[in-house]
Amino acid sequence: MKKSNAYSKVITHPKVDGRELTNQSEIRVARKEFYEDLYDKRNANKYSINLFKDNMSRIYNDDKLSIEGKLNKYECANVLKQMNNTKCPGSDRITT
Repeated sequence: MKKSNAYSKVITHPKVDGRELTNQSEIRVARKEFYEDLYDKRNANKYSINLFKDNMSRIYNDDKLSIEGKLNKYECANVLKQMNNTKCPGSDRITT
């Protein structure tokens, strides 16, 4: 079952501008152009700024005061207790 699911996710004949590509050299060119456009700084800035703004909520002054300052050991302990025990350490090398 896994093989068929994995194979069904493979795009063998991509479509560009509504036209299905079958020639390997056309597919390579289309793939190259797609990733150049995706990682173009002008597009990246446009998309990331909008995504950032859309997912951001405003922090009001009362909230700002409550989140300022150093973490104490109780806050750290509470966060660690809420984490899933089956996770491996991340870049900070802290296990839970």
